[in-house]
Amino acid sequence: MIWKVPEMTSYLSDYFELAGGDVIPTGTPAGVDPVVRDDLMAMEIEGVGTMNVKVV
Repeated sequence: MIWKVPEMTSYLSDYFELAGGDVIPTGTPAGVDPVVRDDLMAMEIEGVGTMNVKVV
């Protein structure tokens, strides 16, 4: 990762109110294609829920 977790958390907290249990998606495993317009990104945390984001 380019930035360490404390650096990302500090930077994001300047723009968003972060609370315990918040999730900060940080990257993609090797071999995955870049995100492009009209992609649908999906995230699931077992026992918490799902999140779908369409790239515009």
